Amino acid sequence: LTLTEKSNLIFNEVKENNSLEIPILGRVAAGYPVFSEQNIDGTLLIDVSLIKKGSKYFGLKVRGDSMIDDGIFEGDTVIVRSQSEAVNDEIIIAMVDNDTTVKRFYNKKNQIELLPANKNYAPIVVNNKNDFSILGKVVAVFRTYN
Repeated sequence: LTLTEKSNLIFNEVKENNSLEIPILGRVAAGYPVFSEQNIDGTLLIDVSLIKKGSKYFGLKVRGDSMIDDGIFEGDTVIVRSQSEAVNDEIIIAMVDNDTTVKRFYNKKNQIELLPANKNYAPIVVNNKNDFSILGKVVAVFRTYN
C-alpha cells in the first residue's frame, strides 16, 4: 500500500484511558522530497483532548532539517490530521510526484508553493505539470530525548 492508501484506511480507536492510538506510517522528508517508507513504524498514544473528534490521524517520522525554524527537527514525529485541503500558512504533508514532504502551504494564482522553514532550502513550486496531493495537516510534533 502507498502512504496515501494507508492514510485513507486509518481507524483510530479511543482506548479505555481516553487515549487515541496513532499509527506511525513511515518517514517524511523535511528537506528535499523523498519517497516515504511504506511500513508502519509502531504507534503513539495521545490524549483525546488534543485531537478533533471525528477526524483520522497518523504519524510520520521526520528526516531532514528544512523545518527547523518551525520547531520540527530530524527524528521528531509529526501527528497529521488526514485531510485533502489546506489554507495558506498551514504546515502540511504533501505528495509531489510520488515523493512526500512536510512544508508550509501557500496557494498562489497559478501555482502552489511549499515553503521550508530553513533559509538553506528553496521553496518547492508546484504547477499543473506536477502530480500533487495533500495528505494532511500537521497538528502536533512529538520529540523524545535520549
